[in-house]
Amino acid sequence: MGQIKNKVLEKISEMGIGIIRRFDDKFEVYSLDTKFIYVRTANAKIMADSTKKYWYGIPKPILDKYNKFGKLFILFIMDDGANILLIPATEFEAMMRGIEIDIDNRWKPYLFISKNKATFKSKGKIIDVTKYLNNFKIIFDYVAPKKVEEKIVEKPPFIEETKRNLPEIIVEYSTKSEFHKEFENAVLRAFQTLGFECEWISEGTKSGDTDILVKNPYRIIIDPKTRSGGSLAEINFTRIKRHRDNNNAKHIIVVAPGFDPALRKDAERENVCLLTAELLREILQLNEDFSLTPSDLKNIVSTSGLVDNSKLEQLKEKYSHEVYYVNRLLEVMEELKNPQSLDTLYGVIRTRDRYEKRPETTKSELSHVLELLTLPPINAVKVDADGRYIRVREISDVRRRIISLGRLMEKLMEEKN
Repeated sequence: MGQIKNKVLEKISEMGIGIIRRFDDKFEVYSLDTKFIYVRTANAKIMADSTKKYWYGIPKPILDKYNKFGKLFILFIMDDGANILLIPATEFEAMMRGIEIDIDNRWKPYLFISKNKATFKSKGKIIDVTKYLNNFKIIFDYVAPKKVEEKIVEKPPFIEETKRNLPEIIVEYSTKSEFHKEFENAVLRAFQTLGFECEWISEGTKSGDTDILVKNPYRIIIDPKTRSGGSLAEINFTRIKRHRDNNNAKHIIVVAPGFDPALRKDAERENVCLLTAELLREILQLNEDFSLTPSDLKNIVSTSGLVDNSKLEQLKEKYSHEVYYVNRLLEVMEELKNPQSLDTLYGVIRTRDRYEKRPETTKSELSHVLELLTLPPINAVKVDADGRYIRVREISDVRRRIISLGRLMEKLMEEKN
């Protein structure tokens, strides 16, 4: 692959723009006159129909660093030596708009090459990039668009913009009817943050259409409602149930600052979930600590009537046990700097339990922790010849290993799709 990369860079250098020089020691960024080229390479997976499939990771911080003046190009090099893609970073970011960036701050599109056609696929979005295939000339012709000054919509003065965050916006806008569109957008962003795949189904269409459709992992109609008085008194159940049926959805959620008591009873009868903006804020705040998933929230979104605090407390209780378990895992790794048997380790942890006046750890729980740490993908703990456990990785390395396993799972799931 190194030889192929060098040949491609030589070809660009021979075009007379300037001399290509390595600019960044850590990343494959090269300077060319006043431009920058970020090089990415990948090997092909040959599909059943002979299509070649490549996978690339594009870190957003690199694009932010070198694309301040719209003069960064991403060079996608393929292992066949016959094809490349050369895409202005500005246009690549436009392609990725609407695609949630991964936890490691990278976009990870798949590139498919077949019969002189190039296509990106990422998280259900398909983008034709054929015009960039083997188009070296673009490095001459491309002119970055001028940045357009966005008009700032007047916002309520109660929160400084620099201090705003999504949970605050949801609660504040829920009682500001003049900002109903901003509230709808905030609710959509909230459900996307919680792992739901959402889309607009109202903007630009006839009056009466529902605002948000959740498509995955299960279909939900979400109807955000602002009320300056703080409480919603009426819902057109016939209309919203028709929207549910027309969009093949299973659940209906109405989000508002509050709900009148009579409406709560009606919602129970009509099988509609009522979610207050305040409770949605608390769910988002819990998500910041525990990374909730849609399956964690199924008991909430399927509620008939008002979602009360007991559902949130159930979530908190579930994740407080995870905190307990992770704390035991960290303590075990700390203790295993030196070899210890299960019985010795159990005695140490039990002593700490009594000293800190916390729930007692069982030997079974410690066995589960040790089993996890000895699994081949993690490989953090080994058993010596005397049957004692000892840590063979630093705790920080174990953390990185677990994160990398999550990325690998995501990649394999995308390949299956």
